[in-house]
Amino acid sequence: MIELENVSKNFKDKQVIKQVSLEIQNGKITTIVGENGAGKSTIIGLICGYYFLTSGKITGKQVSVMPDADNMPINMTGHNFLSFMCDLKGASMQQALELSAELGIEQALNKKIKTYSFGMKKKLSFIQAYVGESYDAYIFDEPTSGVDVPSAYTMMALIRKLKSSNQAVLLTSHNMDELERVGDYFYILKAGSIARQGTLKEVTELGLANRRYMIDVSVDMKEQLKHFMESAGIKIVSENESYIEIEIMNHMDISEIMKPLLNADITINGFWEERSHLANVAF
Repeated sequence: MIELENVSKNFKDKQVIKQVSLEIQNGKITTIVGENGAGKSTIIGLICGYYFLTSGKITGKQVSVMPDADNMPINMTGHNFLSFMCDLKGASMQQALELSAELGIEQALNKKIKTYSFGMKKKLSFIQAYVGESYDAYIFDEPTSGVDVPSAYTMMALIRKLKSSNQAVLLTSHNMDELERVGDYFYILKAGSIARQGTLKEVTELGLANRRYMIDVSVDMKEQLKHFMESAGIKIVSENESYIEIEIMNHMDISEIMKPLLNADITINGFWEERSHLANVAF
């Protein structure tokens, strides 16, 4: 586990990280989400010791981190690089070779890294971060960007495996769908500060005064449905040929609307709540 307490970082006169407190807990995949320039990379740099703190405290700094794929020793072969990293970390080279096979780069290990595609470099970087044990956290910064889809799914499965073995994982990505699938706890970072934090449900519901529902109705019933909603004082947000989208206050019980609607002999083909997504609150 790693904990940041009221961490701030200034570069000259500019404060880029502002009183950030967060935890990377064991057995969870923690994510930091934000626009480019929000401060994600700086926070990772502070955890790894690349930068000195301006103020605050970080507890636990033994990390295994996935570096930028463009900063790798390009004149080494993939095999030599993994061998060096495994020796450095006291990790199993056999595990590294097995991961290379899983990610489809085992045939390229005897070639120099400078011949690798960007996606291959990302895979190599992922493997060297993944191997080894006894870390306070594993940090994966944009692990799947530029990687083929099957390998990206394999990477996420491997990260979930770390979680299941009670390891602490910090994950960043611009792929919001990916984060929604695997993340347990989310920190929304804006201009160097934590704007929101919580589970996916908590961060996507925060600040939303209303809930929205989609109602699928046959074309011949649509006008009747619209009239019913307007008579009940329910706001219609949007519509198309067979759907209408309604908005109700959070304190309202949707059953108070649906029960009289069904009693009005309006045939409903489908009905579901429109959930806000991570991208809606992060950007």
